[in-house]
Amino acid sequence: MQHFKLPVITLFVLLSINSFAQQTKIDVQKGQKYKVETTTKLTTAAEVMGQVMENNSDTKSTTMYEVLNVGPEEIKLESIMTKILMTASMMGQETNFDSDKTNNEGPIADMLSKMVNKAKSIKLDNKGNITKQDVSDDGDLQSSFTGAGGGRN
Repeated sequence: MQHFKLPVITLFVLLSINSFAQQTKIDVQKGQKYKVETTTKLTTAAEVMGQVMENNSDTKSTTMYEVLNVGPEEIKLESIMTKILMTASMMGQETNFDSDKTNNEGPIADMLSKMVNKAKSIKLDNKGNITKQDVSDDGDLQSSFTGAGGGRN
């Protein structure tokens, strides 16, 4: 029984190490389009002077990605957020935004409406890491909705 355990454990360790060491390869072609739907639900609570303040946020967004160019070192994409639907309640105040409606009002509407239907370019290295992306006038807020984090360049 002892002779059987050692080869099995060794094989398992080798397969585990090999599976983690494999290179990531992104296989896309120029012209391909991807639709990404993101849903974020956030609930926070803070206790201040014995009072609990709860904040809730529910955001759904749709972003279209198009592969513009594929090279040996990088992939160029274009992203366009086509839809945002957000509901938030903070300190007893309700805020809503729906990009499909034209009667959105308030500071959140001003901020979010600037992000809809605006093209941004993104560059990925051959491992899928973001190496460069456009930054909008209002900072990098769109990244939080699209899931396309990464640094500013």
